[in-house]
Amino acid sequence: MAKLTVGIYDAEKNRCQVPLASTGNSAMFSLRDYAESVRKNNLLIDFVSITIWQPCANGLKLSGHGLIKINVSGALLCDFVCTNATGLKLDAYGESYQFDNEDDSKNLKFIAVDIQGNTWEAENFALHLIMMSAAPPFKCEFLLSEIVHCSKQTIPAQQQNYLWFEILESSYIPKNKVNTIKDTLAGESFNRNQTKLGMSDFEVSIIDQEDYTTVYANGNFDVDSLFEALKFYIGFTSGTMPSAYVLTTRVGDDTKHHIRSINKKINKTKIPRPVNHMLMLSLSEWNDPHHFKLLQNILVIQKKLPRFFNSTVSQWKRVWQGFNATQSITALTLTVSIEGLLIDLFIPELEAERADADFENQKNEIIKTLNKTEINSIHLETIITHVMRWGNIHANAALKILAEKGLITKDEVKAWVDLRNSSAHPKFAEMTAKREARERGRLMRCLTLFYKLNLNIYGYTGAYTLYEPNEVMDVMMPAVEIFNVVFEPSNKIE
Repeated sequence: MAKLTVGIYDAEKNRCQVPLASTGNSAMFSLRDYAESVRKNNLLIDFVSITIWQPCANGLKLSGHGLIKINVSGALLCDFVCTNATGLKLDAYGESYQFDNEDDSKNLKFIAVDIQGNTWEAENFALHLIMMSAAPPFKCEFLLSEIVHCSKQTIPAQQQNYLWFEILESSYIPKNKVNTIKDTLAGESFNRNQTKLGMSDFEVSIIDQEDYTTVYANGNFDVDSLFEALKFYIGFTSGTMPSAYVLTTRVGDDTKHHIRSINKKINKTKIPRPVNHMLMLSLSEWNDPHHFKLLQNILVIQKKLPRFFNSTVSQWKRVWQGFNATQSITALTLTVSIEGLLIDLFIPELEAERADADFENQKNEIIKTLNKTEINSIHLETIITHVMRWGNIHANAALKILAEKGLITKDEVKAWVDLRNSSAHPKFAEMTAKREARERGRLMRCLTLFYKLNLNIYGYTGAYTLYEPNEVMDVMMPAVEIFNVVFEPSNKIE
């Protein structure tokens, strides 16, 4: 059996079933005992009791027993046997209980105790009952987005907070730590499969296993914020959309263990990456420090400018999802996401930079004059609205300004304009090989444009991957200051 002898992760815990023997001590609970069975779709948790209820007055309450397993798509599926029910109100078509009610007291809650005595909770799920469920006992199935087990743990070797999760996606991040692998058949070998980053208040490790990736962090940090930042850093730089199927967080001695549904049909989909993870800038210099600094800058933006972080994450998700569709949908999604970044972040900054008080005063005087004229009110409103827009920077103008500054190229601006127009106002035309190649070239140039906008937001100064119609190359990121964000000096990376 293979064993990882360096680092915290112990590969010897290679179990396919959840242990059945109960220790009675929640401090001994480990989500790693469940991780492999989740990966291999053979998770099975038996519950001696399950309660489902609405916290409102006279709400639904079901109790019984059952189990949770994973379906072929990677979703958590609960097989529930109801033995007692109150608050049932079924008509001929049954009753559906949704999970997105504005009144949270109508949303369903779930609590269950497994055969080891561990309590699991869930919410934000839907349930449909049919007439055959009018009286217990009856059986039903429903999906859960996640189940959570909370416990109190004190581990002296760990620092204040702790984060650990696994994803099925590979990470294309430079590796800076070699681990020793011992195998009873193959003997001892070495694998450079770990990225260890020392931040100012905590440490992060990203370990690539054969068919999944383990991530953990120890130190002083906000666990929810770091989790989101790491998912974006890994996903954006790797061209993937990481989904954690197991997650453990600890703040002080309050620990939460999550088992989550994922979509295994698309989770390993990869799109072209913005940065080469194995790149030498010269005979003596790797691009690795620039890559690692990107995570540090993401954390700075997330803290200082959360709207910037949320906007870039949102647009990145759209682009990745767009690449999982047909080329026409990919083109539309990509061009709209570029426009979204411009409208959300770049245009307000460019307008503030180019503000002209005299010009604005002239506009106001023209509007005052128009208001004194005897013109149909509808026409007058249209004219005034048009005047108010004078000098506004739209997406195309913003791209031209960024090209003048040297952040992007005129070819990339043209590619965006052409692709945006053909996507937003499609006309039927036979898709010849020449036409398809031209559209593909525009698409790749727009992907480069999208990546450069994001990398500029996060102050990236290393090499990026330039996607041209007929070639791909690694070039240095242009140093163009747009947002004047003060990033912290690079931390020492072990």
